Amino acid sequence: MVKIKNIGIVNILLTLILITFVIPPPILNPILLGVLFSFVIIRHFIHKQNINKNNFNKVSFFFVLYFFVLLLSLFYSQDVANGIGVIGRSISFLLIPVIPLFISKEEINLEFIVKAYIYYLCLIFFYLIFVAIYKNIHEGYTLGYIFDKLRGGEIENGKYHYINYWYFVYDKFTSPLNIQPIYLGLFTNLGLIFIFYLKKIKKIKFYYFFLLILGLLVLLTASRWQILIFAINYFIFIIFFLKLRSYKKILLLTSLVSLILIVSIINPVTRTRLKESIIIKENFYKDQFGGTSIRLNKWISATKCISNSPMFGYGVGDGKNKLLEQFKKDKFYLGFYNKFNAHNQYLDTLLYVGVVGLFILLLIFYYSYKYAINNIYMILITNVFSIGFVTESMLNRQWGIISFSFFLIMFSIFVFKKENNLENNF
Repeated sequence: MVKIKNIGIVNILLTLILITFVIPPPILNPILLGVLFSFVIIRHFIHKQNINKNNFNKVSFFFVLYFFVLLLSLFYSQDVANGIGVIGRSISFLLIPVIPLFISKEEINLEFIVKAYIYYLCLIFFYLIFVAIYKNIHEGYTLGYIFDKLRGGEIENGKYHYINYWYFVYDKFTSPLNIQPIYLGLFTNLGLIFIFYLKKIKKIKFYYFFLLILGLLVLLTASRWQILIFAINYFIFIIFFLKLRSYKKILLLTSLVSLILIVSIINPVTRTRLKESIIIKENFYKDQFGGTSIRLNKWISATKCISNSPMFGYGVGDGKNKLLEQFKKDKFYLGFYNKFNAHNQYLDTLLYVGVVGLFILLLIFYYSYKYAINNIYMILITNVFSIGFVTESMLNRQWGIISFSFFLIMFSIFVFKKENNLENNF
């Protein structure tokens, strides 16, 4: 274990950036990113260090290019004020690729960073469970109440049978952190990837404990797509990267499926959300949690809108407004009045910057997967975003914008080392 004094300020700041993806208020994350940027720049000029040109790869290049495509689209946007807001939120696409230029690969200790992140996510899980239990007790769902109902006691009006299960799932579960379930699911999936890799290189103790805790955290966020991504990544890891006998692999995969089914059956909220994800015949106004019925309406309208300006889109200022106009034309008033986005980042990109922007976005993923040939955690990290973009417009929110560029750039450049003899580089 590396001594604290040898960790270095850069590693500490990177760890804090990871932690503040999840801890409120959200402004802490970009502030710390700015602190890291300022620190490495100032250190560079004080010590007259060389620029690490090899730390600017093709993933970094296409993020910068994507930013400039967004910037250029401002010139053909009518709503310039809105467009400037989008550009301001996207500045990390330009900022994050620059940071590794002033950091040497030798000073980065990914093992320390990701372990701290995993431990923190476990603390988050127990904190959220504690809050959910506290809220239940506050509403009268004590052990005495539960035992009474198990013995057949009469249920009071307005009360649940045993507990208020809403506090243990989805938005009411994540509300103490003021974060949307989809993003807590995303950040937990990234933590699970690090657990997988640490298991692969035999650098983690109590693997199954951490796997169970973070697996439950993903399931309790009840983000359907993030649960699917967890299952896909777990399948890939078990089948292709973990050296076990076939019967053990089958047992582990069966255990995951069983865990998902048990959590889904126990909690009515999760059951309803899973049901909505596979039923598309219901009218969208019957859809309680924004499932497939609503998404199909969004995607159909977005596709119609894109067809009128496919090559360059409508610009960062007007893309959302054009979609809302299409919602109104299609009489999808729920989407119009709630100002929904396309709920698909690939469609959103086409709306803003057309085929040109989408091509650059796909190149980011292409090179992320290419750099993952000898780097299994990059395969799984890239999966989180490339698959997640299918049902979420992640680049409309700070959580998605910063995490997308941060994880793909930093983890495609810096790698895990078996030996970490770090010096304090300040």
